[in-house]
Amino acid sequence: MRELLLEEVKRSVKSAYPEIGEELLGRLTLEAPRDPSHGDFASNAAFLLKDLVRDNPRKIAEALVAQLAGETAVSDAEVAGPGFINFKIRPRGIQTFVRQLADPERRRALMQDPEWARHIGKFQIEFVSANPTGPMNVVSARSAAFGDACVRLQRAVGVDVHAEYYVNDEGNQAQLFGESLRARFLEAAGEKFEFPEEGYRGEYVTELGRELWRGVSGLADRGHGAAAVAAAVAAHAAAGGTIRALEESVHVGAPPAPEPSAADANVARAVAESLDFSSIGIASMIEAAKAALRSFGVEFDVWFRESVLHREDSAGAVRLLEAEKQLQERGHVREEDGAHWFTSTEFGDDKDRVIRRSNGQSTYLLADIAYHLDKARRGFDHVVDVWGPDHHGYIKRLHSATVALGLAEDWLTVQIVQQVNLLRGAEVVKMSKRAGELVTLEELVQEVGKDVSRFFFLMRKPSSHLDFDLELAKKQTLDNPVFYVQYAHARTRSIFRQPAAQTVLASEESPDLSLLTGEEEVAMMRTLLQYPQTVKESARALEPHRLVAYLRDVASSYHRFYTRGKQEAAFRVLVDDVRVSRARLFLVGVLADVLREGLGLCGIDALEEM
Repeated sequence: MRELLLEEVKRSVKSAYPEIGEELLGRLTLEAPRDPSHGDFASNAAFLLKDLVRDNPRKIAEALVAQLAGETAVSDAEVAGPGFINFKIRPRGIQTFVRQLADPERRRALMQDPEWARHIGKFQIEFVSANPTGPMNVVSARSAAFGDACVRLQRAVGVDVHAEYYVNDEGNQAQLFGESLRARFLEAAGEKFEFPEEGYRGEYVTELGRELWRGVSGLADRGHGAAAVAAAVAAHAAAGGTIRALEESVHVGAPPAPEPSAADANVARAVAESLDFSSIGIASMIEAAKAALRSFGVEFDVWFRESVLHREDSAGAVRLLEAEKQLQERGHVREEDGAHWFTSTEFGDDKDRVIRRSNGQSTYLLADIAYHLDKARRGFDHVVDVWGPDHHGYIKRLHSATVALGLAEDWLTVQIVQQVNLLRGAEVVKMSKRAGELVTLEELVQEVGKDVSRFFFLMRKPSSHLDFDLELAKKQTLDNPVFYVQYAHARTRSIFRQPAAQTVLASEESPDLSLLTGEEEVAMMRTLLQYPQTVKESARALEPHRLVAYLRDVASSYHRFYTRGKQEAAFRVLVDDVRVSRARLFLVGVLADVLREGLGLCGIDALEEM
């Protein structure tokens, strides 16, 4: 509704003051008053025009109200205070807007936010980015739901947005994961092994070791010698191959590994000595992560691997060194005891940060700085990083680095997604990637479903801790918030399957929405008026929970209408008066469209029947 009314206000202003420019018109706003008795919206138009017109804002407001009174079809306008213009939407205006929402193209146009799109430019949202040393857990799942919904919302309002996953495939954790996999591989082969003290002990690592041994022993069964098998497996890993791909290439149906023999021992030792276990293990975990996220409705435009930053590119440059060089040339690196320090205190950090240790080894911070410099070089005007709950202290140092590189203060935004407490009854489920005591994304989806998981993750602000109640999530009742919303959509669709509805819809006569005067009908229409603005506000604020709350309001308005019809026959959708039936079917259809589209922006399916 705000969009339609704002268009009329701008037309009236332009008619009254033809000399006004587009820049000033673009600054006109409509806001909802704090006191509903003041109307539906208020405008600041008179205050914006006072310098141009050189008159008292109240007099300008009175002139605009007179102009609006002759033109507007959607509201009554009155001057308030020193020059505010308050608007109260007329029934005819409400009906006009509901008709516009019924047209998919017009509905999409109303959601467009060109001012925001121009401001944000080429936009990147990087999210999840969990270390590829274990399966996706529920904290990663919350980040995935949030980040993906933000991407969907940006696209809905017309922003050029790109989704990216940063793969930490370098450093100590990647190496430790490789050492853990090597130990489990030797264990599966029946060889002696020493498990790293701080290694990854989860069952998933043991299973990866078994799968790798099945692939290796399958190659040996084909008559290849130990050296040939080791070379083939190493080449497979170097080409980015996964353990599953290796196993499937030599086994049909993945039969159990044979009992180890002396020949097998030679093969296992040769592979253990020559294979980069970190590389093949991480490739396998990335493949599993892609599959898990795909089942969760999440796709990324780019999977960026940290290792790229450490290698020479086609021009012979190493991005890690380039970032360090830029900081040095800008005077933001000092040397102390052989180590290189980024002088982040110049930008408000509480202490300077090491980017290269005295032994010459780079730190995680330098890799992150190089990664963000690469983002800037790829032409992103703004970027958002979605991080986990233990990264608060890291924000200032990275933001300082982006400013030190010459990027704008608002170029980087970091959104922290807080911890998820997964409850099974009254008991908290513990999660540890290394120990293997975790509930994975796949397990969560299998237990409660994609839609329920995403809805629960999106119900609250990402900066708030979340208690995920598995018992509530599995309930097929109106107590379950996602069931409540999906059931509203299913109820709307069930009406259209009735023969009486199809008979009414067979007529091409335009519905007369002025017949919709019941309290519940007007409430539904007024709720629908908020849809385009809610989408835009959710996109701008990076807060999908606003849209989720709105969809619950839409569902609630329909459930009240439906319940009234169950209680009183005159308020049912399909009644003896065909004209009333046609108008109500039209309204219910618009509401169904909004629910379906809004749920889709959250990555949730709108069910046809339940």
